[in-house]
Amino acid sequence: MKLAQRLEQATQYLKLLLMANAPKDTGNLAFNGIQVVQLSPNRSQIVIGNELVNYAVYTNVRNRSSIGWVENTIEQARPTMAMLMSGAIDLDDVSGEVKNQIDAQLQMIVDIVTGK
Repeated sequence: MKLAQRLEQATQYLKLLLMANAPKDTGNLAFNGIQVVQLSPNRSQIVIGNELVNYAVYTNVRNRSSIGWVENTIEQARPTMAMLMSGAIDLDDVSGEVKNQIDAQLQMIVDIVTGK
């Protein structure tokens, strides 16, 4: 499997786990406040909160019943993300610039998985 496919799977897995673990009062945070933003063809990030869910940051740092839910979810996701990213990677068809972008994304995921 190509690296880009693995990155996409790992990103989608983390997003779904964040949605499942998000504090739920109305469900707005889980269903409208967690999104994957594509930064470039081979780079994306998960964003928690937006104009519809401007309270999202407080659920992780101030709300007693949900403090640390983002960090706890990342910890929970690490074993599966490590499995998704394991194995040989086919980079034969990747250009230099794209390879650098993929390497940066891969390093970010490795940092998450290893706790750095």
